[in-house]
Amino acid sequence: MEEMNYAVVQKKKSNWKIIALLIPVIILIIIVITANIKLHNEIKLFVEQAKSDLSKIAAAYNEDDYSSVMSYLKSYKEHYSPDSSTYFSKLPESLYASTVSNEYETKIATKIYNKYENLNEKYYNISVTETSDDEFNGVSELLNTMYDLISYFPNGFSYEDSNNTKIKFNDMKALK
Repeated sequence: MEEMNYAVVQKKKSNWKIIALLIPVIILIIIVITANIKLHNEIKLFVEQAKSDLSKIAAAYNEDDYSSVMSYLKSYKEHYSPDSSTYFSKLPESLYASTVSNEYETKIATKIYNKYENLNEKYYNISVTETSDDEFNGVSELLNTMYDLISYFPNGFSYEDSNNTKIKFNDMKALK
């Protein structure tokens, strides 16, 4: 009988040892799972924020508010570049700062440069002494367009021609 009690006590002791070993393992598993869920949520929020910021850029571009677009692009580059974000590698390539920046800078440069070309062609040979109000306003708009190009892109820009070919424009002195 004593042997039976001894066997029961030993079995209970071994069960408690197993339970005592399982508790830290279970706690560790819970910690790892919680950390992974938190990390997944942070990455998801990061990507959603990038999409939200991109939609702000697109909205400003659609409203022809180029100064806001350039400001938003600067902020976007600061937040979503490889140097500034630990989650950069989790972004889709379409949300990379370089991709978004190149796309919108080219779009803006193309719009402004086409406007400049049209105005320059229209008002290139006007008479200074016999200018109408429309011509004066056109020349004023031409100068403002030149100023926009120079201020937004002081080191040059790329624009798309009518064949959707990217052309690099580096001669900012020619505009001045």
